[in-house]
Amino acid sequence: MITRARRDRGFTLAEALMATVVLSVAVLSVTEAVISGQMQAYDAQLSQRALMVGEQMIERVLSLPYDDPGGALTIGPDNGESTVDQFDNIDDFHGYNESAGNLIDSTGASLPSEFDRLSRSVTVTSGSVNVPGFGAAVNGLTITVTVSDTTGRTWALTRFVAEANTEAGTGSGSTNTNTGDSNGGDNSSDDDNNNDNSHDNGNHYGNDNPDNNDNDNGGNNGNNGNNGGNGNNGGNNGDNGNHGGNGNHGNHDDDDDDDDHGGWGGWDWGGWWW
Repeated sequence: MITRARRDRGFTLAEALMATVVLSVAVLSVTEAVISGQMQAYDAQLSQRALMVGEQMIERVLSLPYDDPGGALTIGPDNGESTVDQFDNIDDFHGYNESAGNLIDSTGASLPSEFDRLSRSVTVTSGSVNVPGFGAAVNGLTITVTVSDTTGRTWALTRFVAEANTEAGTGSGSTNTNTGDSNGGDNSSDDDNNNDNSHDNGNHYGNDNPDNNDNDNGGNNGNNGNNGGNGNNGGNNGDNGNHGGNGNHGNHDDDDDDDDHGGWGGWDWGGWWW
């Protein structure tokens, strides 16, 4: 019995067509998603540019006074104001427009080519607007800037400017002068607690002992210094001059040169010093 080996077979025409259709659908789906994402990014960028040129125009309008120098308010350009550089108040911008590719800034220079697809126009109307929080209508001007692209899409920005108040306010302010008691403890009354007792009893009983604590008790002739003490400088010619502390500076002498100190150092027992 003779057997023949089977040869490998390729795709049929139907199978090839089916695979082509599936791959085409997949490629189209991915391409559509990429294009959609790019379009959204472009739309967002275009909207951002439209808002930029709209805000720029509003700032140009708001940089001018509310009304004419004479106080009159006439919507639209006045006589002799045929170009934008001649406008001298807000309402002169009513009816002003710039076509696509001809946008200019406040100095008259053309905007970059990225804005060539955009055009803008200005409308100014006079009337009253109910402003939340005021409880009443407020008179003023409504500024509307409309930006359009070449496909017909539009963006509108609106700003309301309240009517200028020409009445001068008279405010009365009181200057609250704080005299300040300046209770700085100067004690310039010169209380002179001169417990000086400079009677010099002379009870030295021997040598004068120059270590007799005769420190003049920190008097320092303080004259109203009173820098941080009680002021009773124990005499010491202090005149309230006890520069720090309780006056006595640690010695209790009172400048009286008593020097008998009640005990250890100043007694002469038969000429012998202890």
